[in-house]
Formats: sequence, structure tokens, C-alpha cells
Amino acid sequence: MIFASWIPAFLAYYPAIMSYDSHRQFQEAYQGYIWFNSHHPLVHTFLIRMFLLLGKTIGSYEIGMALYSLMQMVISSVIFAYACNMVGRLTKRKWAVGVTVAFFALLPIHQVLVLSVTKDILFTAFFLLLCLLMLEYNQTEGGKKKWLLLAAMLGVGILVMLFRNNAIYAFALFAVFYIIWSKKERVIILLLCVVILAGGKFGGQGIQMAMDAGSGSKVEMYSVFLHQFTRVGLYQNDNLNIEEYGIINRYVDAIYWEKDYNPHIAD
Repeated sequence: MIFASWIPAFLAYYPAIMSYDSHRQFQEAYQGYIWFNSHHPLVHTFLIRMFLLLGKTIGSYEIGMALYSLMQMVISSVIFAYACNMVGRLTKRKWAVGVTVAFFALLPIHQVLVLSVTKDILFTAFFLLLCLLMLEYNQTEGGKKKWLLLAAMLGVGILVMLFRNNAIYAFALFAVFYIIWSKKERVIILLLCVVILAGGKFGGQGIQMAMDAGSGSKVEMYSVFLHQFTRVGLYQNDNLNIEEYGIINRYVDAIYWEKDYNPHIAD
């Protein structure tokens, strides 16, 4: 039902929505591995390239990207269906399941984002799956199923790390709360989280080395701080003393905020 409800959006936005970061990854994927850059998750760029090559084989890049959209729709709808099932088992209420299904199926943002060729979509889907598996694990008493869930959590957790470069920070904080929430088997959960973090960190570096991909620029990481310096220089220029002016000029050359900075565009 969830998948079927997204079909009108798929037809409207065929073959896919190429928004913000997508254009850069698409160029890298189209030009080949030599152009890959770790500024965006290499696993995701590789996935885009595979669907482009599939489309080229079929005879149309558009069909390749349409298949990419359908892949995201299938993965997301299956995980959302699992979430609806979990809600049903936890609440024992049919209406709660109905509300959850409607939330995933009819909320416009889901219909649009599931067709967007950005790393955020699969990252979010896999992170939700990881949370669901963790809930499943805590409700399972023991036996073979627990070990299968641990293996699934490990695999999905590493995928979460690989599909977004800064996921390591979010997951590290998340792991702290999950360990505290897990009243039993905390040692196992701690080891699991450590392995996921290590697997994501070193796995990403291994993939970069295997692909001989370039390293992403650090400029964007500091963009907020640089922006703050620039705004102070622009709006407080007349109120700055020599020392304050020198500090700001040290990090952002005065020529940028005195002449070249356009706040209406930058902000």
C-alpha cells in the first residue's frame, strides 16, 4: 500500500529528483571513478554509477535513474512496513497501525524525498531500520534469533555510517543513550556500537583507498564559523577596534566582507 501510494509522485517526477548535492555526485558517477571524491559518501556515488551504467546498457540514462528511484521506493516502503508492523505489535491497536501507514504513505514529504537522489534518503531508511532492529533485539528473549539480529544490526549500522560521512557523530551520541536504555546485555550492546563505529570509519577509508578517490574539502566544515566572522565584519565594521578588526581579518580577509560579500545570497 505504501509503495503504491508513491506511484503518482514517481510518474510526476520521472525519472528522479536531482536536488542540491545530487548534481555533483551525478557528475562524478557519470565521469568515472577517477572523479570520485569523499566529500559525498563514496558508496552512494558508486550506487548512482551502477544505475547509470545499467541505464546505458539498456539504452537510456533516464531509465537507469528511474530504476534507481524504484529501488529507493522498494527499500523505503519495506522498512516503513516493518515500522508499521512494529507499531502494531507494541500497541496492539489497529488504529495505530492505520495512522502509521497513512503517515508514511500520504505525507507529501515522503513521496517527494523517496524519489530524491541524495545520500539522505537511504541513510534515513537504514537508520530507521537499525532502530527497529534494536527494538526487536531488546524484545527477544534469547536463542538463534538474537544472534541473527545482532548480525543484522551490525550490517545495517555500518551501512548507516557509509551512507553519510558525519553519521559517526550522530551514532556515537545515539549509542550512549541506547546503551543506557538497554538495561541488560549492556556489554554486548557496547561492543556492537564500537564495532559499528569502527566498521563505518575504517570501512569508508578502505573504500576510498580501493577506489583511489580524492578527499573532500574541509572548507564546508567551517562555513558556519566563517560566515559568522564575515557578518560581524560587514555589520559591525564601524564599531570594531584595531584588535577585533585584526582577528576577523585573520580568518576572513577584509576584502571579502567589505566588497564581495552579498548577504542576500550568502544567507
